[in-house]
Amino acid sequence: AHELQTPLAAMKTELQNSRHLSADPALTETLTRLERRVNRSVYSVKQLLTLARLDPEAPLKRDDNANLEHIVYDELAACGDDLLRNNLSTEVQCESAVLPRCNRELVVILVRNLVENAIKYALPDSEIEIRARSAGGTLALRVANDCAPMSPATMQQLRDSFFRVPGNDATGVGLGLAIVDRIASLHGGTLDFQYREDQQGLAVTVTFAA
Repeated sequence: AHELQTPLAAMKTELQNSRHLSADPALTETLTRLERRVNRSVYSVKQLLTLARLDPEAPLKRDDNANLEHIVYDELAACGDDLLRNNLSTEVQCESAVLPRCNRELVVILVRNLVENAIKYALPDSEIEIRARSAGGTLALRVANDCAPMSPATMQQLRDSFFRVPGNDATGVGLGLAIVDRIASLHGGTLDFQYREDQQGLAVTVTFAA
């Protein structure tokens, strides 16, 4: 993955330059498609590097506090274009949700992957719900969306590396939730999947021992 970063960055730059210089609409469209494929490869490389550095045997730096409400709103703001493009609404209830003694950098990656996945696989004109709740010495972060139906067996495979839901054409390589699972585990937490309601949609819950 490290070796791929430089040539992919060079390819992206060349494609962008060629697209700006082109006066041929058909060629411009072809270059735009190629750039999207390169962007997908860049994203995959970043995910691979993230997964590689999450060594379960390495000591985890845990000297930060993470305000989940702030992080959630930051990540939603970064995904604003995608929310508008698909006419997605959001409901956030994460007041006073602070995770103590954690690695904040990794918690940000965890939230980012949950938010991006929820947006990427949500049905157009639907709602994404994000809630955090403290109870019984735990802090649970729940991200739910309305998505295409999936079987219970498929749902339980979502944490597997490189698994992608059959028949779904969304971009990605199937590492987002595997990374969430690894980060949760490093913090002594768990990752669970349920239907949002009545066998519909998907709710992803990460539970930390707060």
